[in-house]
Amino acid sequence: LQPLINTSNRKIFGAELLLRLSDEYRKITFNTDKLIKVAAANGKINLISSALLDYVSELYSQFGNSVFRIYGFNRLTINTDYSYLSDTTLSEKIQELYEKNHLPKNFLGFEITEKEISQHYSDMKKFIAKNLGLGVLFICDIYNGEYLTFDRLKELGISEIKIDREYTRFIDTDKVKYNMVRSLLESAKESSIRVGLIGVENMEQYKIIKSINPDCYLQGYAFFRPLERQALIDAIRKTNTVIRTSNK
Repeated sequence: LQPLINTSNRKIFGAELLLRLSDEYRKITFNTDKLIKVAAANGKINLISSALLDYVSELYSQFGNSVFRIYGFNRLTINTDYSYLSDTTLSEKIQELYEKNHLPKNFLGFEITEKEISQHYSDMKKFIAKNLGLGVLFICDIYNGEYLTFDRLKELGISEIKIDREYTRFIDTDKVKYNMVRSLLESAKESSIRVGLIGVENMEQYKIIKSINPDCYLQGYAFFRPLERQALIDAIRKTNTVIRTSNK
């Protein structure tokens, strides 16, 4: 679980669910993207999508009305791609997840790359439209504007993008990448598009981003590495605690 950090106050408001599959016997970790493609090709993608949604359900059932509500944690996102659409029951599973756990709107989010959305625009449009009504949030991942304009994204009901670490991690050393990130942040703000930046590795990068647009959010080792469940809960409690000061 990779925490999502509000730039303005550095509190954890959500997390990205990272799929990690390993063979403990052989001590190897599988390439997740390849595994998903193989699962989809063999009609088994429903096993992965069910496991991910079951995990979200279990996590919210345990902490939704306690830690999450108290400390302002309101989002879990899952990286997905066109392969997941081969699970024809996915929307029904999402609906069941929301109804069973009474999830608040936009608690569950799906991150889909700009290229994937562009390549399968019509199918993605149908899938997104169907699930927006269930309260699901959609984020355009690895965005640089090469394939889709902000207006095209809004046509789909997407009002959030994520800028890849390929650009973020060099904004303090590479003027070209700094200018690109700055341009995207400023254009997104004018278009009422929210922005997340992946790969923030030091506090200098954080300060640069905050000076351009304090309303975006961040992921990166400057704040947290991926955390197991209990470590995330502990981090939320510690990071999001409101310290009340006396007016005396």
